[in-house]
Amino acid sequence: MGQSPVTSAQEAMWLAQEFAPERPNNVVSLWDVDGELDVPLLTATVTTVVGEAGALAVNFRRDDDRLWLVPRDLRTWRPFHVDVSGADDPAAAARGFVADLAARPFDLGTDALLRVGSVRLGPTRHLLVLAFHHILTDAFGVLDLLSQRIAQVYRARRDRTPVPGDVAWSPADAGEADRRYSSSQRFADAERFWQGYLAGEPTAAQLPTGVRPAAGAPQVEAGDWDALTRPLGMTTRTTTVPAAEVAAWRRAAQASGTTVEDLLAAAATAYLRHLCDVTRPLHTITVNHRTGPLRRSLGLFSNRVPLQVQVAPRTSLVDLAGALRRERLAVLRHARHETALIRRATGRAADARSPFGAIVNIIPFVEALDLAGSVARFAGGTFGLADEIMISFYPDGTPASDLHVRFDAPSTLYDEPDVAGLVSRFVTFLRATMADPAAPVGDGGALDADERQALLARCAGPAVTRPDVTLTDLLERQARATPDATAVRFGSDNLTYRDLADRSGRLARLLTEAGAGPERFVAVAIPRSLELVVALVAVLKAGAAYVPVDPDYPATRVRFMLADARPVLLLGVTET
Repeated sequence: MGQSPVTSAQEAMWLAQEFAPERPNNVVSLWDVDGELDVPLLTATVTTVVGEAGALAVNFRRDDDRLWLVPRDLRTWRPFHVDVSGADDPAAAARGFVADLAARPFDLGTDALLRVGSVRLGPTRHLLVLAFHHILTDAFGVLDLLSQRIAQVYRARRDRTPVPGDVAWSPADAGEADRRYSSSQRFADAERFWQGYLAGEPTAAQLPTGVRPAAGAPQVEAGDWDALTRPLGMTTRTTTVPAAEVAAWRRAAQASGTTVEDLLAAAATAYLRHLCDVTRPLHTITVNHRTGPLRRSLGLFSNRVPLQVQVAPRTSLVDLAGALRRERLAVLRHARHETALIRRATGRAADARSPFGAIVNIIPFVEALDLAGSVARFAGGTFGLADEIMISFYPDGTPASDLHVRFDAPSTLYDEPDVAGLVSRFVTFLRATMADPAAPVGDGGALDADERQALLARCAGPAVTRPDVTLTDLLERQARATPDATAVRFGSDNLTYRDLADRSGRLARLLTEAGAGPERFVAVAIPRSLELVVALVAVLKAGAAYVPVDPDYPATRVRFMLADARPVLLLGVTET
């Protein structure tokens, strides 16, 4: 194979590496192997699989102002094997070795762009380590295609059975697909779609700094492998939700006609709305755009695309999950358009921070590896670079897995206490909303029970005895006592208590006949005037509650308010 073109995503990564060659952009996947591991057999297996994967045997070279993917001979390449079982603390020794491996940048022009091998911690405890420059492949390529292929070939060799058919992982697959796309009508359609979808510069959901865990709450300490992201300029915190709790969430999701993955995405979106105070939080989702013949291709076929949906406080988590699913289907038609192209099309190419908000990353495809009876569980690693905070969910691949909840954040934007606080508050919010997915998301909160009680006590104010009288009762009394006294003054116009009582009474009867009453809302869209006061008093006399709507509000805000309150009537005035 001669040189071949790169994808737009690969070119963007190459440029980023050129600007910061000392900063690694490495994807590291770790598998915790419980059981014996035949190291010579693993060596032969990995060598075979790497030999099959032409997509890994490449370097990148720029000629004639164009970046090319060029073949590399990996016939002499071999996996590494390290034994730390004799160390005082084998687990710490393994972490140190892997941290060093993950921290070393690759030279895209000269290095073999992969480091694969094993670490022995004891007779029945090993780590399978797969590290690549992110420019080669994405998480699906590593966790599903490569890792499962290694397990498949290992089992066949161990059982002395024929190795299942060869895979065809050509290095040109992604580049050819990208070339066809860039000259297609789909490309032009996507440009127009994203320009329209992001018109008006919607507000990106950017989580605040300074958030801290609740006082007395268990601290979210760094996980065993969270420190791997530090050389990448990231700060990471991973925590877990017990499998039994997740199983209850899954049953609730099935009963509601949805999936736990969709509910997790909805909970993350509601959390962004809650902490960012944005009613329509613009955020980013990760997508895999392998389709058709490329469905099982190794390479960089993932993308991150913007998504926005209205989050009304009274919307349930189930309804929000449905709204997100429908919105995802709309944007997925154009998910082939790389993030860099979307930024360029919308005039945001020069933004240092992502203009599309926090990233929600659901990883549902992790399955444990069967290494001839030894089980390898996904232990974590690195997910590449991000210019915004990323919220990830994933299992370890076993049926009884806990749910891992992970926050990765750029260290230039968030420090370790920030990330620890955000993940701690999110898990509190997640458990509150997932416990009853039919409840309004606005009822959920990131405060624990003690904090909520303390806040209520501190902000309650002095206790007072509520009089057994309503505002409308007081106005009626005043109308009887001083009917000709001025009740309302607006400019040069006045309204007496008698006039206020009569006019509001007549309007109240009309409202009642039209459906207003207790436990119902009436929207009032009347400019500041005598008529506004009459309308408000009339709504109260009808037993309803009023929703004030400023006629000068933007139409989108008015639509949101009306959709949220669902009033039975709307009061306005006509021009005279």
